[in-house]
Amino acid sequence: MGLLDLFRRRPSEPTAAPSSDPPPKPDETVGTGGTASWGGYPQSNEAAADMRGTARLKTFGETVRNVAVVGTAVRRTYRLIGGVKWTMAPARGDQIDEAAAKDAAEFAEHAILQAPRRPIGSWAKRIASAEFFGASVQELTYRKDSDPRWPDRWVVDRIDWRTTETIARWDVADNGDLAGVWQLPPLGAAEVYIPRWKLLYHVDDELSDSPEGVGLLRHAAESVRRLAVYLSLEGKGYQNSVNGNMVGRTPRAQMKASKMTDAQIDTAEAGLKDYLQNHRRKEDLYTLLDSKTYPNPDGSPSNVPMWAIDTLKSENDLKELAEAIRRDLWLVAIALNVEHIMLGSAGGSLAMQAQKSADYYRFVEGILENVAGVIARDAVDVVWALNGLDPALKPSPKFSRLSFNDVLELIAALKDLATAGVTVDRSDDAVKAVFEFLGLPTLDDDPEEMAARREQAAQAAGMVRTPVVDPGDGSIDVNLDDPAED
Repeated sequence: MGLLDLFRRRPSEPTAAPSSDPPPKPDETVGTGGTASWGGYPQSNEAAADMRGTARLKTFGETVRNVAVVGTAVRRTYRLIGGVKWTMAPARGDQIDEAAAKDAAEFAEHAILQAPRRPIGSWAKRIASAEFFGASVQELTYRKDSDPRWPDRWVVDRIDWRTTETIARWDVADNGDLAGVWQLPPLGAAEVYIPRWKLLYHVDDELSDSPEGVGLLRHAAESVRRLAVYLSLEGKGYQNSVNGNMVGRTPRAQMKASKMTDAQIDTAEAGLKDYLQNHRRKEDLYTLLDSKTYPNPDGSPSNVPMWAIDTLKSENDLKELAEAIRRDLWLVAIALNVEHIMLGSAGGSLAMQAQKSADYYRFVEGILENVAGVIARDAVDVVWALNGLDPALKPSPKFSRLSFNDVLELIAALKDLATAGVTVDRSDDAVKAVFEFLGLPTLDDDPEEMAARREQAAQAAGMVRTPVVDPGDGSIDVNLDDPAED
């Protein structure tokens, strides 16, 4: 064996796992997380002081308030999340009674979506705030309900935000799970411990297992810092720019050579000085000066007027600084998934804007999926445990999908369906949806009239409707598959 074999393993030699005594059990966690916590204070490897602990949250809050593109991104996302409709989907399975599952879903909608004093749109947005700030903590309070359908069952009463700035310490178990938090009230009272089962907790743990999370705003922090510097420089450059400053010219040397006294020179320049000092742009303000110029040495007239008013011009117009500002604004928008709002300021197309808008809506739906998971884990599970309900009947939170349709596209789709032979009339749900979208009245369903219209539409499409009487129960089956005979 050579010397290098001491430091490398040959491919043919398997690596033996180190022996452990006793060996770990299947339900035993052996490793540890990557975030150390001392006395409930998670340790961070952040280099920037304003990105650690509560200082990070203060910086994020100022960024949202002071940087327009960041505030727009956060508010647009919150508005979309707060505007969806939530329901509870009944449990499904071969061994599950559908009627019992439906009743359980109705109870879950009442207990979690309707009973709380704060609407779900409000606390759903607060759950989603973890995607930007790193973590979100809300406290759940329950009450015994008096609804006659489910008497004396526990339902959610209050959902109160416990802002992460007030979370003094995080109670993290040895396996990395959050067991609870210590909150330090803003008025400076003693710490209050809130156990995990009372928390509606969400954390952005894709890049770190810290209970404080990371958040999308961290990715925009460096660009925001540069933006602050660039905007400060732009303001100073604009204030110090000489572009547009008024400048006047007088033949002061020639007047002195002609033995004019200082008082006479001041009198001669008084009108021009008064104009320069009191100049304001308006339509009726102008001046007319003699066109005489300084003579050249050979006696010919030069291009330099003896008396003149002009504005200073500078080559520095801050274009490079403006481009740097635009670049970092793009980086911030990209970090927050809202670059579609920047299109049009410096190019882009309608197709590109539509594609990036669709990508943004998918991003928001991804956040909504996370919100649904938090509600299922921290609200539905606890309500089921408090009431001793069958876990197999536990429903799943569902939200309405984000849908943004162009009315012309809807009408074109209906036209294509009709051309293909599909019966489409004003009594159909799809057509009603288009009419409601346009703000037009819809028709009430009339079974006989609807059947007659469909019969006419089938005949116009070249299809015959052949009634077939079922001798078993007398029902009528309609066959649309036979082509009309010529």
